[in-house]
Amino acid sequence: MGESAATASADGEGSDSTTADGRRVVNVAVDGDIVLDVTFETSLETLRKHRRAEAAALRKTRAPSQQLPPASSGTRVRVAYRLSLEVLKRSSKYFANLLSNSKFCEAEAISSAHATLRSMRIPLKEAAVDDLPWVAVADDDDATKAAGREAAFEDMMRILHRKPVKEIRATMSYATTMAIIADRFDCVAIVARALNTDLKFKWPLTSTKPLVDDAGRPTDVEQALRQKILVSWLLGQPLRLQQSSRELIIRGSSHWSVYHEPETASTAAWWNLPDGIESRKSILKPNSIRYVLTLRR
Repeated sequence: MGESAATASADGEGSDSTTADGRRVVNVAVDGDIVLDVTFETSLETLRKHRRAEAAALRKTRAPSQQLPPASSGTRVRVAYRLSLEVLKRSSKYFANLLSNSKFCEAEAISSAHATLRSMRIPLKEAAVDDLPWVAVADDDDATKAAGREAAFEDMMRILHRKPVKEIRATMSYATTMAIIADRFDCVAIVARALNTDLKFKWPLTSTKPLVDDAGRPTDVEQALRQKILVSWLLGQPLRLQQSSRELIIRGSSHWSVYHEPETASTAAWWNLPDGIESRKSILKPNSIRYVLTLRR
């Protein structure tokens, strides 16, 4: 059977593992009985925007003689996480179905690998990562438009396993990414409790800048407003939802313009608000706030 080497983890709660072929496995659950092998796919457009923003932020903080670090991430990033099968099934309907429904090959592979380990009298929690069942999952950036999603995904897994997260200062973009990923994997309720209480996420103030600059180019104001609406909706915060919706109605939206071209719209989740919120806002603005609150209840 396989062997794994240990390396020190950042949080000191245990150690990450290394497979026989040199791949690092993040031990969210050191005694986990399954490995989730996640491929994060990011478009070149998203990467370019991320790198420009990253470089701009570093220029503001680095010393004049300090060199900029190499660009982070790539279009395909694979990260493996050692996790508890029971926790995944209990916390997420998505994983409960994928990992236990015999119609899926993933469930069959898990049963087979666990049966093999038991037949060799190897406790699942003591098995090497190479010998555990590996389940492949892919995640693209269509909804999040974010690079480096592996960090938010790891923190989401830590929340499900009741472990401390690594990101202690949740930004709006971080909260948006995690909320969208949690919605996709059907574990919003648990993640919402963590973001609303444990992480003490601070909602940013709305910018007073116009929606477009002097050159007629859109600013990031409407995006921020829409992200606040989406996150408050997903996290179940009706008062935040009411406030954010009111702000967008007052400021207006490029989507409500007669010049808006739907075929050029972004696939980002905040530009495609769920459950009919967007269409109701643009057609019946006076009733929009009451409508979104009714939907959420």
